[in-house]
Amino acid sequence: MQLRPLEKKDHDKLAGLLNTNLKNIYPFKEAGAEAIEVFLQDNKTVENAQTAGIFEDNILKGAACFGTLPENGKKADFDIILPGDGVILWLVCSDVTAGYELVSHCLSKLPKTVFAFPEFGSLRTLTLFNTGMLPSVFTKEETVFRSSAFNIPAGEEWGPQERCWFRSKVPNNIELLAVPEEFELKREIMEGYRSRLKLFNKGVLIGECNISNLKLFGKTFPGHFYIDWLSVQEKYRSRSFGSKLLLEQCRFAGEKGAVTCILTTHTGQPAHRLYKKLGFIGEGLSRTFCLKQK
Repeated sequence: MQLRPLEKKDHDKLAGLLNTNLKNIYPFKEAGAEAIEVFLQDNKTVENAQTAGIFEDNILKGAACFGTLPENGKKADFDIILPGDGVILWLVCSDVTAGYELVSHCLSKLPKTVFAFPEFGSLRTLTLFNTGMLPSVFTKEETVFRSSAFNIPAGEEWGPQERCWFRSKVPNNIELLAVPEEFELKREIMEGYRSRLKLFNKGVLIGECNISNLKLFGKTFPGHFYIDWLSVQEKYRSRSFGSKLLLEQCRFAGEKGAVTCILTTHTGQPAHRLYKKLGFIGEGLSRTFCLKQK
């Protein structure tokens, strides 16, 4: 096998490798040359970004992109990834042998602590689920990292760096949200579906639901919006404020032509019950991996 940096002539081969897995992710849209350009340019969050491809008889067997989080930069992914840590933005392979060789190459060039598939990684440009974490349908790649002693990192507040994906049709005929007299709703509207909806009680913010537009391959994807944030202060929970805020955002987006709502959330969160109650279905799982080299 030959290992060398990826070149322009390799882009179609990389698209072929990625599409093998992407076809199992909603909504499948084949990645072509234009999408690969967006994908490969999305590496500005790391320093000294490098790509590596591994070839056998001129057939691309695997590829990866890696670098380091800037020393003078900020923490990333809920403060799990620290400035100076190594990052494998993405890796894709047609067989695990090529995957192991790529991982070994990346580790030889990176610091002792290495994170693979961070939230901010480039894979988020290839799906609607707004995360660069490794989708569980990339089974060969997951085998490579687990067998290479990588673990799933965890944060104090959100637990394992592991996300569930959810999708739901936008319900029809949602009534305009009415709140008790002492409460007040405020909405900030931006372009497309983007909106911030805040609920106040006597001037105090008690709940918020923010939605945004979605992009696939660098272009706005029609009819779909993303739940960026949904929260209700603890003392006001169990009063349906969360579901009401989410449904009001669905009503708002639906009036603008949205037909599908997308969201992701960390595994094991109580909000999963709310999403399932509102008709969301699970679309998959994605993970970040971490290795502390000796």
